[in-house]
Amino acid sequence: MSKLLKRSVRRLGSWEHGLRWIHLTESTRMCAWPKPSMFTQLLERLATALDLAEIPYMIIGGQAVLLYGEPRLTGDINITLGIDVDRVSDLLTLSAQLTLTPLVDPATFTKQTMVLPCRDHTTGIRVDFFLR
Repeated sequence: MSKLLKRSVRRLGSWEHGLRWIHLTESTRMCAWPKPSMFTQLLERLATALDLAEIPYMIIGGQAVLLYGEPRLTGDINITLGIDVDRVSDLLTLSAQLTLTPLVDPATFTKQTMVLPCRDHTTGIRVDFFLR
């Protein structure tokens, strides 16, 4: 796992007073895959693109559990973003760069639900972005 992804998955978000990041302790277990899986490669691409776009995020759901070392069967990636619905256009641009295809009409569904479900064109993996 790259240093970038390790740094990204070591973040926890708190929505209590806005978004703030804290560094986890060294005792946090990290899962290392012997060979990069398609999930790992997609997580690397997502982490790099979100960092470059300066969009705060945290990986949640089954992939987060796997990254912290607990086995769990999951077929998607869930990411909570530290942006509001007013930056949906930035997220759509980022999604297009990552070959992620929105599964809904962002103008209506995403603005109503604060969720942008996408599918990665290369792997077929579903990626759900949650806005705050």
